[in-house]
Amino acid sequence: MKADLIAKNKELFGKVYGGFGCGGSWMKYTYNFLKEHGAVDVSKRTYTASETLCTHNAADVVAKATNYGQIVDNIDNFKAKVMQQPVTVAINASSNAFSFYSSGVITADQCTNGLNHAVVVVGYTDKDGDTPGPDPEPTTECQVTKWWHTCTDAPASRRLADSNGYSNYWKIQNSWGSGWGDNGFVLFDIQEGEGVCGINKVVEWADMSYV
Repeated sequence: MKADLIAKNKELFGKVYGGFGCGGSWMKYTYNFLKEHGAVDVSKRTYTASETLCTHNAADVVAKATNYGQIVDNIDNFKAKVMQQPVTVAINASSNAFSFYSSGVITADQCTNGLNHAVVVVGYTDKDGDTPGPDPEPTTECQVTKWWHTCTDAPASRRLADSNGYSNYWKIQNSWGSGWGDNGFVLFDIQEGEGVCGINKVVEWADMSYV
């Protein structure tokens, strides 16, 4: 099937971008394609989770990537970028904790860090470090509740836990539909180093512009 995908890419675009859907790829290959050819309206090309031939139609393009980059093993920079826009990450999706996720926060002891799947980080919630004296007034600047967060800069403030009592997680949207996980979402504990399921190893972002 990959040979067919390569041939179709060459036919449509004159070169191969290295994006083969479920046949394997990296986010930066997709961003390179989006920079040169753009993203189509999702209603015109729905996600199929299969190795289908490319159906990209230039007439349906609604936006293009203007710039993209990577953040390496830096939680502060990771959070700063998520405060601005969704961020793509590679993770290990092979564990039972991920495959059969329904609620709660996945921690490092529940999966290994070999990367095999791409997802989108859409928000986070956390607690700031200790501050002298009594705890400052609790705030909700980075409390994640829906598709996006409500982060604002608020130094020396403590974040409130969400309604389930969790206070230190990435909120992630998977691509397996709303029937998977918590309505299509999953929570990962925020940790340093390679992170839970390797989430900190490959963190990439793209700026998009409507056309």
